[in-house]
Amino acid sequence: MRIRRFTEVLAAFMAGVMLAQLLYACSPRTQAAEKTRLTIATVNNGEMVVMQGLSRKFESANPDIQLSTSKLQVAKP
Repeated sequence: MRIRRFTEVLAAFMAGVMLAQLLYACSPRTQAAEKTRLTIATVNNGEMVVMQGLSRKFESANPDIQLSTSKLQVAKP
């Protein structure tokens, strides 16, 4: 039960970090900048497959932002 709660808290934390990074990356710049690169930590599940599709759409709509993913290893109980 504690591992499940830890996983839920970790997932919520990572979602918050991703949101903060996206908001920063999408904020207006006063001068021309290089392409912004964001790395998103993921775990291997169905939601991450959906997120990869959304990432491609996001990059198409925001050509100055490049997303990359880093897969986390999750210990099995």
